[in-house]
Amino acid sequence: MTCLHIPSFVAPTTYSNVYKEECLLCFETPESLNGIDVCLTCLQSGCSGPETMNHTSLHHEKTGHKLYLNIKKIKLVEPPKKITKLVVDESLQEKYETKVKTWCVDCKCELGNCEQIEKAVNGIMNATSATQKQEIKSWEEVVEACEHTVCLEQNPTCSSGKQIISRLKVPKKCNECDMKENLWLCMTCGNVGCGRRQFDGSGGNNHGMEHFEKTGHPVSLKLGTITAEGEADIYCYKCNDMRLDPELESHLKLFGINVKTQQKTEKNMAEMQLDQNITFNMKTVDGEDYENVFGPGLTGIKNIGNSCYLASVVQSLFYLRPFQQEYYETAIEHHFNCREKPQNCFECQMGKIAMGLLSGNYSKPPLNLKDQLGISPTLFKSVISQNNREFASMRQQDAFEFYQFMINLVEQKSKIKGTSPHLPFQFNLTQRLECANCHKVKYSNVTSNSISLMIPQIENASIINCFEATVSPENVQMNCPSCSSNQFYKSTGFGSFPEILVIQMQRFVLNNWTPEKLDKKVTVPLNKFSLEQFRLNGPLENEVELPNQDSKPSLNEAALDQLMAMGFSRLRCEKALLATGNRDADSAMNWLFEHMEDPDIESPINNKLASVDVDQESVALIVSMGFTDTQATKALKETNMNVERAIDWLFSHPDCGESQSPTGGNEKSQDGEGNYKIVGFISHKGSSVHCGHYVCHLLVDDKWILFNDNRVVHDVNPPFENTYIYFLRRQ
Repeated sequence: MTCLHIPSFVAPTTYSNVYKEECLLCFETPESLNGIDVCLTCLQSGCSGPETMNHTSLHHEKTGHKLYLNIKKIKLVEPPKKITKLVVDESLQEKYETKVKTWCVDCKCELGNCEQIEKAVNGIMNATSATQKQEIKSWEEVVEACEHTVCLEQNPTCSSGKQIISRLKVPKKCNECDMKENLWLCMTCGNVGCGRRQFDGSGGNNHGMEHFEKTGHPVSLKLGTITAEGEADIYCYKCNDMRLDPELESHLKLFGINVKTQQKTEKNMAEMQLDQNITFNMKTVDGEDYENVFGPGLTGIKNIGNSCYLASVVQSLFYLRPFQQEYYETAIEHHFNCREKPQNCFECQMGKIAMGLLSGNYSKPPLNLKDQLGISPTLFKSVISQNNREFASMRQQDAFEFYQFMINLVEQKSKIKGTSPHLPFQFNLTQRLECANCHKVKYSNVTSNSISLMIPQIENASIINCFEATVSPENVQMNCPSCSSNQFYKSTGFGSFPEILVIQMQRFVLNNWTPEKLDKKVTVPLNKFSLEQFRLNGPLENEVELPNQDSKPSLNEAALDQLMAMGFSRLRCEKALLATGNRDADSAMNWLFEHMEDPDIESPINNKLASVDVDQESVALIVSMGFTDTQATKALKETNMNVERAIDWLFSHPDCGESQSPTGGNEKSQDGEGNYKIVGFISHKGSSVHCGHYVCHLLVDDKWILFNDNRVVHDVNPPFENTYIYFLRRQ
């Protein structure tokens, strides 16, 4: 049969976005039974065949595009190759036979050969996929040069430097101990020291770090990671981050190291972080492998490069009923009705992730592998993080910060369409202030989607002890508008309890401006327990309220306490919260680091909100989204006239002004009794928030299931006492 729909095609160029690695609406790939289809008109991808959702037909129905390139890869089985030494060998990578065919949806036939089709097919097959472009961009954003690598001063006059130059080869041993692996070369003087001592006793003996502390030499290079192309792991101690040395070849030449003759023999830091998921708590106390589990809700997520924080949070959120209702049960309908490009649509990608995790289609026992392959979050990550540089990068991130980012993003998106999956997470934190002199009181509430708990330094600490330490009364200084006293008592408690309570344990603290992790164990009850003792409502009948006064806007007390626990002064914390829309501690902390040297950083806060003239065009823009004039004006004043931040502020303050949200509803936190049971938790393995590995445990059918990237197993001995984030469900 001859197809009648062949037009003239323009082959993809370097700038074309070609989606050829997986279906845009599900997780079918070229390795799947039927492969995937790439539209020859718009280069979007779909799936077809009896065992798929047939998203190619859906794409055809919505766009009218008829012609597609089917790409199918068949894995070739080869005998294992014996490894004689540790080198990067591309021949060890899996190999596939690739089969392609072009076909027409209307005619149900393969297309004949013609010059236009051949050019289009060759262009697609040879193009760098849009996903790969995004990953490359993400990696490129991670490592940059800094002033210490660009202006590196080398002085190889110490004994260790002379010794290296005389040998004219890469040193094999730490200068202070017998460590022969994980060696770091000081790029200033040539000293060779072993790596940092890790929490489990691995890594090294800290001699590289001690050399920096003694000499101040900032830049070190990990030996064994140098390639002939001039790449290597380079760390700047002063920046406390991985960096790029633009003059690496000449800098190494001074120490007798010829870059062009080097061969990579050790894993770099990124590879080591990826490998940590293999060894994280994956054996029983008897040394046996855990039992792999498969089925709906038991699907793993591939690690695409330091993405364990994302996988753990996403698994936890989509395990919970509000996210399942919002995205899984509506995914098919949304995919059918959506008129946006799926690769750019937040709802499409949330639905895709939900179906991938919960359907069970991608959690089946593999034929020749021990573990499931898992689904790739690459496109999902690209869509949700397009306006967030950190989460768009391949850096390791803090899982709790990503949880807050996801909940805030879901809130913004869902309010626009008239839904509220974020509400079950929301509750009111109440602050009570009492003047020590006149004993008049003031109550204030702030809406939150999580609570951060201090870990008290006591023996056998329990989670109740952590709540007591966090909300216990404290003395604060502020001016009383009634009697002019400056001494107050401050108490904090729950004004309401949410359906789902998310708790962050403050395991990462600043000690002399250096982040440290607290590995202290905290006991938690596994059955229902009550938090009602921490409810705080008022004012009570016998209490007299302080008079209202014009003052600076009410602050997010939870974020304020979190910032002050890091060692910042109250004044600086208040300024940072006001400058960042009073949103969260992470945004405020970033602002603080950027404005540490501001000349007025210690100047008193001069509140002029009431007298500020508001730009009416900005007001009109916000009103067009469904808010009132009063709300828009207040939000702009609260955020220093920044429209984008004002909109974010309104979404995080639903009771602002006339309490009218864009959806026409008056949203309230869903209060109920404070009785909870732990249904999930996220753990962190590693000594720093910016390295290590995250996994999550979820209670599925009364069994604790460990989600470790793409490995999903039944865990008979979960580490409840070393948790970083708890997910509690109201009973």
